[in-house]
Amino acid sequence: MPQAVATAAYQGVAAQAANGQTIHKLFGWYVNSRRQWAPTSEQKDRFSRLKLLILDEVSTCDVSIIGKIDSSLRKFLDRSNAVFGGVHVLLVGDWLQPLPVAGQPAFMSADELLESRSRQQSNTSDYLDRLLGINAYKALTSVVILTENMRHQHDPVWRTILVKWRVGNYDQKDIDLVNDIAYSKNWTSSAASLESYCPIIVTSNALRVEFNFSTLRSFCQKSNVPLHRFPATVRRPRHPLTKFQRKSLGSIRDDKISGMPINLEIALGSTVQCTKNVSTTFKLANGSIGTVVAITPSQDDVVQVRIANGIEEHYHSLPPDVVFVKLKDYASQSFVSTLPLDVVPVCKRTECGVRIRLPDRSFSISICQVSLVLAYSLTTEKCQGLTVEKMILAPLRHPTRRIPQRSSFYVAVTRVKTLSQLYLMAPLTKEFLEYFTPSRDALAETQRLHAIEDRTD
Repeated sequence: MPQAVATAAYQGVAAQAANGQTIHKLFGWYVNSRRQWAPTSEQKDRFSRLKLLILDEVSTCDVSIIGKIDSSLRKFLDRSNAVFGGVHVLLVGDWLQPLPVAGQPAFMSADELLESRSRQQSNTSDYLDRLLGINAYKALTSVVILTENMRHQHDPVWRTILVKWRVGNYDQKDIDLVNDIAYSKNWTSSAASLESYCPIIVTSNALRVEFNFSTLRSFCQKSNVPLHRFPATVRRPRHPLTKFQRKSLGSIRDDKISGMPINLEIALGSTVQCTKNVSTTFKLANGSIGTVVAITPSQDDVVQVRIANGIEEHYHSLPPDVVFVKLKDYASQSFVSTLPLDVVPVCKRTECGVRIRLPDRSFSISICQVSLVLAYSLTTEKCQGLTVEKMILAPLRHPTRRIPQRSSFYVAVTRVKTLSQLYLMAPLTKEFLEYFTPSRDALAETQRLHAIEDRTD
């Protein structure tokens, strides 16, 4: 509920880290709905107290989001001629970090927007929101640059290297040093300790799924625990799914179906990530990470047990009712009085209107499943804001994603506090790294912001 100050972010895990809400929840916008949004009298009353709005991780927001914030605040406060309705807005972010995956950054020009509209054939509403966002962003005139790197303060050598790598300055001397320390151990997923979390960072969802598949089986073999496979309950409104369609659904990745896996594979002790903004009380946001400690199957569940490659596999007939997860980074915090510390329940949920695209047709389905996926491997988009004790860096340019975001490498390597915590699957080369140079537009905007700060000192 907005008071004098409100904090929000586009992504759930970023909002949670900032002790705020997602932008959609704060403003009450509809998600995946064609309903026309309009402010209610209750919302107007709550927002009338708002003086400062802090938007974190603004680099990940499509410029249309900033436009919608501008227009929403004008409506809430009945100040149609005031940018952001007269509310002070603080945008927090770094244009040299990940930009919108499927959108445009706020620093784009109106001419670029018009050109992209003709190329992408975006609808009028999106175009107008983006135009509003461009104008609102340009209206911000005060800039403060934070220069002290807190995460890497205990490893000055690594910190100095990262300062150069952030802007695409790759010296061979630095590359050789990192290779000597991080690649000489020839770290692989099979050598990862079971004691602490050590994600494999990738840019490709196909590669993420492949690593998670193999690592879960390796974990089950080493820990001697059963592998559980829970199918989602899938329905299609008005039309029953054909046998071919059901079979095809089983091969679709979770990132293609709103983060709801058709087949959820987990084990007691396995590392998982939440794919939905479930509960701020339980710290369950899209991106939250934890360990499975218990599973409550459905009362009507039927289980078939098979042995494959020395692993006991439990094939269930229904999704679980609840998966209990011990959250990472919330040590000694009690969420539910009847549960151990750090443990929260993740209940099955139904996601409606999930669009499916098959070779012969596309249609919408509902999926009932627990919104969890394995987290032995993460994409760079999902690890932003995460700090880990150690991590494995997989090759970021892969046949399944040859053109990742140019900020992917920098985001990945900055997840660890010291160079000794980084492990490379392949040695770094200057040729490889030169791809991961920030775009000219992002560098130019960063320089423009520095110039504004210099003028306002």
